[in-house]
Amino acid sequence: MKILLLSAVLVLGAFGVQGQRTLTCHEDQTQTKVAFSATLKAFDAPWGAVGPLPQDTVMVYKGVFLNLGGAYNHTTGIFTAPVNGVYSFNFHIYGYSSIKMGVSLFKNEQRISTAYDHPSSDSTDTASNSALLSLNKGDEVTIHLWADHQVYMSSNNHNTFNGFLVFPL
Repeated sequence: MKILLLSAVLVLGAFGVQGQRTLTCHEDQTQTKVAFSATLKAFDAPWGAVGPLPQDTVMVYKGVFLNLGGAYNHTTGIFTAPVNGVYSFNFHIYGYSSIKMGVSLFKNEQRISTAYDHPSSDSTDTASNSALLSLNKGDEVTIHLWADHQVYMSSNNHNTFNGFLVFPL
């Protein structure tokens, strides 16, 4: 904990009073910093489709740009909240227009939000979504690829999963 001493000159013109006071406030320097950004493709992996699979499957974003606080596990695809707090998450998917794309953001085993696109006449498609969540320490957040859907990974890192602690509770 760091103590900040502030010296303020108070001018109370209406009363003709001038004076100096020392104000003390406390700033907690132990706040946990949590932020991650990951891409579906490991940087040296080949391009290609992920899916379709017969059941919903946790997507594992192996290419990690940032993992401040170590809350995202790049081998399981699971973000685990290290502290109680409000967290922000966003995710983006990419695929060719001839395929069905669909993913969902889950808090523990509860579906929170989705992003999807169905076959169309253009060449490629993207979809995105985001959510603010109140998490308790140990809560898990994942992205699930829908059964019989797919996304397409490339070195352009179109498929991303990102999150950060907005403030602790």
